[in-house]
Amino acid sequence: MSLKDFQILQELGEGAYSRVFKIKRIADQQEYALKKVNLQSLSDKEKQNALNEVRILASVRHANVIQYKEAFLEEQSQALCIVMEYADDGDLYQKIVECQKKGVLMSENDIWNIFIQIVKGLKALHDMKIYHRDLKSANVFMNTDGTVKLGDMNVSKVARKILLYTQTGTPYYASPEVWKDQPYDSKSDIWSLGCVLYEMTTLKPPFRAEDMSGLYKKVVKGFYPKIPTIYSQDLSNVIRALLQVQPHLRPSCDKILQLQSIVNRLDDKVLVEEEGAKFLLQTIRVPRNMHYLTDRLPKPNYNPVRMTKIDKQQFIQTLAIQKLNQENLEENHSMHIDFLPRLNKRNEESLDNSVVSRNNKKGGEDNQLDNQKNNQINQIYGVGIHPRKKDQRISNKSQKHEPLKSNKKNELEGELKPLIIKSYSPKIPNDDRQPLLPLLPSIKKEAAKQNEDEQLKRIRQTEELIQQLRERQLKHKKIQKL
Repeated sequence: MSLKDFQILQELGEGAYSRVFKIKRIADQQEYALKKVNLQSLSDKEKQNALNEVRILASVRHANVIQYKEAFLEEQSQALCIVMEYADDGDLYQKIVECQKKGVLMSENDIWNIFIQIVKGLKALHDMKIYHRDLKSANVFMNTDGTVKLGDMNVSKVARKILLYTQTGTPYYASPEVWKDQPYDSKSDIWSLGCVLYEMTTLKPPFRAEDMSGLYKKVVKGFYPKIPTIYSQDLSNVIRALLQVQPHLRPSCDKILQLQSIVNRLDDKVLVEEEGAKFLLQTIRVPRNMHYLTDRLPKPNYNPVRMTKIDKQQFIQTLAIQKLNQENLEENHSMHIDFLPRLNKRNEESLDNSVVSRNNKKGGEDNQLDNQKNNQINQIYGVGIHPRKKDQRISNKSQKHEPLKSNKKNELEGELKPLIIKSYSPKIPNDDRQPLLPLLPSIKKEAAKQNEDEQLKRIRQTEELIQQLRERQLKHKKIQKL
């Protein structure tokens, strides 16, 4: 396959390293979109991102996602050509600009129709563990028949882990966790979805500022102007649910489609895909010799997505089952620890207060002091600090112990707090010790016949140890401030 098989009609847009054309395929006389990526001017990572877009487009077959048709390498210009479905009514951003010029707002019915289709397309990505990472109005494409499709998967990412770290996306639509350079998941796309929905109601993004610093402060606080009063309370409630600063408070795509305000606006018969089992294509690696790239690309697929109609209630029941399975999966992954913020320049304030950062700053001298303290304590009380055995960390089958969770992520609300990792250990029978300090062992109850002078002596020694620990903590605080 080559460009000779297509007729270029017009240029639709141009980016830093790519150009998009409207083309006509000679074989079927149908119109498509052709994205031409100049690989010679790209870095290795940028080349991999271009191939990643081909992989994701070819893997996802959904009515609300731009469909992949074929891809090939143009030998003469060393350009990657991606043939995709053509949206004949522009993108959502162009519609918003038109409304701005005319001085009119979008109708609420149009907003709901566009929003529901975006959610369906985003759900198709999330079901395959794909995060869009650049969801914005310019990447929502429209057709004259009323269908809406997500596109531009250049920076989309397949989640091999629960959380991602790479900072990407458009600043106006980026979530607070991305701004803070913290790990994020599919809920970051939900925030961007909320920004797009808000933009349709006001024709402006919810968070705007004159510079990046001001934009950062507004996003992390999550305060935005109210939408115009001509829109319903249902629309305002959905926006508020999506633009929650805490990721775990945002609903998933399945949950959004089950909201009563959404269900009421669904047709009695819902169109769903008849595709079989969905699977993600293997990663396309950049070959050393670009001549072999075409052989590694997915095969052409010009067949349309087969659709069928099902009852609305059956559609909702399917969503409920998928949502339950997803919650069970997330619960298993967040059993012991729910969130680990990254420590870097962006959250320096939390770094100084972080337990992890303080422990990392301790040197070898502190470890030696701790060993000496433990030896002294052992001599005083006749007991040492016993490390928890592996057998105690693993729940016994005969004893049912529920793992301790971090209070449903409530500790993460508000400002960044010191990182505290909680662990669970079963109570040992016949052990009535009560802990005093983190570095001190628990004191056993003394026998009644023990000499009173020895008790007073041990108490004084304990108080001296406590005082030494406090002085050492003050010393470390002064060092950290310097």
